[in-house]
Amino acid sequence: MNKFLIFSIRVGAFLVLCFFILQTLAFFGVKYELTKVLGEIDDNSAEYNKIAKENAKLIEDNYKLIKNSRNLNTF
Repeated sequence: MNKFLIFSIRVGAFLVLCFFILQTLAFFGVKYELTKVLGEIDDNSAEYNKIAKENAKLIEDNYKLIKNSRNLNTF
């Protein structure tokens, strides 16, 4: 009975050790994936900001053209 108890404690300790190792690996795997995804989001944000600036300039140019065409139609 005593040998079985020692064996059970050793197996339990081994399983707990394996659990903590797997949790650590999973944590770093998730951290790596999040870093990768956030990096892609940052890249997309830079591209989005560039497109947004171009669109704002185009909208401003269109507004000026419409304003000028209204001024021409008043004659």
